[in-house]
Amino acid sequence: MVCPEDILAMKLGFALPIVGPAISSAAGLSAFCRGLEDLGYDTLWVGDRLITPVDVDSSYLAQGPQMGRSLDPVLLWTVAATATSRVRLNASTLSTFYYSPPHLARLLTTLDVLSDGRLGVGVGLGWMKDEYDAVRSADWHRRGKMLDDVLAFLQAWWATTPVSWDSEFFSLPPVYADLRPVQAGGPPIWIGGTSEAAMRRVGRSGTGWLGVEVPDADHLWSIARRAAQDAGRDPDALKTAMRINLEPDTSVDSLASRLTRFAESGIDEAFVDAFARALAAPVSQTDRLKLDSSWPRFVGAAWHDDAVTPTPAEAQQLRDLARLHKVRDRIDRDTRSHWTSRRSPAARTCRPGTSAASSSSPTVNRRIRTS
Repeated sequence: MVCPEDILAMKLGFALPIVGPAISSAAGLSAFCRGLEDLGYDTLWVGDRLITPVDVDSSYLAQGPQMGRSLDPVLLWTVAATATSRVRLNASTLSTFYYSPPHLARLLTTLDVLSDGRLGVGVGLGWMKDEYDAVRSADWHRRGKMLDDVLAFLQAWWATTPVSWDSEFFSLPPVYADLRPVQAGGPPIWIGGTSEAAMRRVGRSGTGWLGVEVPDADHLWSIARRAAQDAGRDPDALKTAMRINLEPDTSVDSLASRLTRFAESGIDEAFVDAFARALAAPVSQTDRLKLDSSWPRFVGAAWHDDAVTPTPAEAQQLRDLARLHKVRDRIDRDTRSHWTSRRSPAARTCRPGTSAASSSSPTVNRRIRTS
């Protein structure tokens, strides 16, 4: 049986455009972030792309020259943190190997302080060896062990001061780490990947899994749960956030159905990237996705039918993005109506570990929320 509180509790996030022409000013990005927060989104997500090689065997990077215009995710986080007050920040995913571990620890701690404890840190191994080759300290062949070492170091940095470290990858004599994160124990760590090794890492070290729809999702999730149990952690405390790369012609109905299926299967959060697939279009068509200085004038207001008349280009931007707002409204409205009008109070009783998910969606056996 599906628990209504679980459906209503699934968070909805939105990806900030990390590549392409969308962001052209801090003012435009700030207004965009505030607009998404005002619309009720729960998390703003960034990605990470250091370089785009001219010669690389990847259909993803071959989508167009706009893929070579990548912004720094940490600076996007910083703008988003100062522009908002409620929405959380996360990454899918941050490439930790770009940074020395102490630098990364200070950077993430600072962001947690500036955001008043709203930071989550999604990490992964990455898939492009060229980026590792561009970072002199990174070792492609030992990237899994490097990530494990960094995650252990971050936990030590956030829990103790003075802190020291001595591993096969780097050493640090005792140093003071008096800048403390707002969140006790540090920002939650989310881990991406679809390999068995990645899922074991989720179970050992992660708050949750940054997932995508794959045929063996249930099998992968069982690996994460088993690894958590082996590490003395609570498997039911693990969470899942699912990414959706929105196709340009996606209908509200189809997206709403997909999000509802995620919610019914116990997913904790779904986040949508409305920009990634749009980059497959010619550059001239992606110009309409720019978040330029005109956004402060109408973002949010036009979505709420206030007396703001957008230009034709701005109206197209709204059509591209407002469908996510409609989905949010529809999910909330239809779900609340279903569980308050069509089911008796007795039928709405939740039991831990129960689910009525579609067989085509990953099922997450997790702790039922009561708050």
